[in-house]
Parts: sequence; C-alpha cells; structure tokens
Amino acid sequence: MSKLILIPVMVLIAGFLFTACEPTEFDSRRNFRGTWEVEEYSYRLPLPSYYQSRIILDEFNEENIFIENFYDAGIEISAMVIGSKVFIPYQQIGIFEILDGYGGYSENMISMSYVVRVNISEQQVITDTLEAYYTKRY
Repeated sequence: MSKLILIPVMVLIAGFLFTACEPTEFDSRRNFRGTWEVEEYSYRLPLPSYYQSRIILDEFNEENIFIENFYDAGIEISAMVIGSKVFIPYQQIGIFEILDGYGGYSENMISMSYVVRVNISEQQVITDTLEAYYTKRY
C-alpha cells in the first residue's frame, strides 16, 4: 500500500522540480514603463523644460514602447527597446517630425538625445536638438 502512495507523490515532486527550473523571460521594456518627470534641455533655449511623460508597452510588438507627451507637445511617439537601450526612429505626427533619437535606462532614470523639427509653415521650420532626463515617478 505504501508503494501506491509513494509513486504519485514522487511524480508530483518531480513535476514541481522541472517546472521550477524553467527560465523566465524578463521583458526589459518593463524598466521603461511608468510615469516620468522629464527635465529637457534644448540647444535653442537657455532654460530647461519640465513636464511629465508616460511610457506604455506596445502590446502588439514586443520590442516597442509608446512615449506619451513627448517633447511636451501632447504627442505620442513609438520607440524600440533593446536591453537597456532605446531607439527612436523617424516619425511624423502633425507638424512635428522626430528625426532620430537614442538613449538608455539605468537605475530608474532614462537619458535620451533626439532631434525634433517643427513645421509651423512652409516658410517657418524650427529644428531642435535636445537632451532629456526622465526620472521615474511611479
């Protein structure tokens, strides 16, 4: 009778051991997700800008994130995360063109550099080179 009980118990223990050994994948984009306080420095303006931004994960692409209120312009851009690095490809949203950008995450802070062109009219185009420091709020 004890062998009948011992075999199912051994199978159950073995099952727990094998499932516990499976590696779990870490989605590095989770480091970027959240609400951030942004300190942004423009090469055109003497004083920094301060605002909030939110970063969410793209549920349809496991490499992408969305950055809301980018450039304090109320626009949402997409970016690609590889490990602790973030890359912003060219994109146009309304009058704003994000020419390129890159950055990285370290210890609840994101630092990024990017170039934004604002097409106010055919005669008035402003190109802005920026550095931004995102500090995690929550």
